Amino acid sequence: MTVDHDALFSAWKVVTELADGLLDPIDTPERHAAAFKLEEVTWAAQRARLELSSLLRLLTENIQNYEAVAFPQPVRSPGQVLASLMTVMDLSPLHSHSPPASALRSWTAW
Repeated sequence: MTVDHDALFSAWKVVTELADGLLDPIDTPERHAAAFKLEEVTWAAQRARLELSSLLRLLTENIQNYEAVAFPQPVRSPGQVLASLMTVMDLSPLHSHSPPASALRSWTAW
């Protein structure tokens, strides 16, 4: 494959200018918001122009990289996730403590 470096540079320069530098790594909340808007526009446009899917992937990757640093998610065990969900949904375990002895006596053995 032969690559025309000048043509490649010219095309990249035009894309970078149109994207207002949002193809570079994101480092501020303002650039994050702008990249997110460009991602939405690109998402809508790529339905008609599949060639934009590579631009969409680049934007999405930059956004995800920024969000991983700006909004880190704590590592939790499955039990912690379940407990958190139960708290958010205002659920409590059916038996948060041992049943009273009278309840145990009323159960019949199979």
